[in-house]
Amino acid sequence: MLDTPTLIRDKSFDRHILTQLEGVFLVIRLRYDHQAGGICGVSGQQGSSPDEPLSCFIRSTCSQFRPRSLRGMERTALSLPVYLCEFIPDRPCGCLDGCEKTATLNLSLRGCFVFSVTACEQGTPLWLVFADLEDQAPVPSRVSWSCAWGAARKIPGLGLEFLSLTAAQAGQLTSLGLRPECATLAPAARAV
Repeated sequence: MLDTPTLIRDKSFDRHILTQLEGVFLVIRLRYDHQAGGICGVSGQQGSSPDEPLSCFIRSTCSQFRPRSLRGMERTALSLPVYLCEFIPDRPCGCLDGCEKTATLNLSLRGCFVFSVTACEQGTPLWLVFADLEDQAPVPSRVSWSCAWGAARKIPGLGLEFLSLTAAQAGQLTSLGLRPECATLAPAARAV
C-alpha cells in the first residue's frame, strides 16, 4: 500500500526502484478524500470501490495474483540470439527447421526470459540452442512461467529454467558477465 500524497511530496526515495517493485508486487495507491471522509484507492489503472478500497483490491486483484518464484541467482540483462525448439534439434545435420528464432532478454546460469509470442503452459519441456556460443548443444529447459501476447502491458515471452548446461556453455556465459550462484538457498526453498 502506498500513500499517494506522501509519494508526491517525499523526494528521498528512488522512483525508478519503486516502479520496478510495482512490476513485481501488487500495489494499491491510497489517498484520503476529505470531502467524502474516507480513503480512495487505485490499483494498476483502475479505481477501487469507494466504500471498501482495500477489500475490493484484495478480492479482485490479489485473489488472481500468481506470486513470483524465488530465484537463487541474479539475472543479467543480456540479449543473446537463440533458437527455441519444441523438440530436441538434430544438431549433427545442423537442422534447426521448425525452431523459433528469438532472443533472450535476461539470463542467469539457471534460466532465462525469452521473447516469444508462442503460448506454452507451465512445465512444458523446450530446448534452446544458443547461436553465439561455441558449444551449441541443445539446452534442455522447462517453462516456469509465461506472459502471453496482449495479456498485459509487458513483453510477451517465456521464463525458462535450464535443466542442464554443459561446462563449456556455463563457462562462456560466465565470461559474458553472468554471475555464479550468489547465495545458497535453504534446502526447503531450493525446490520452489
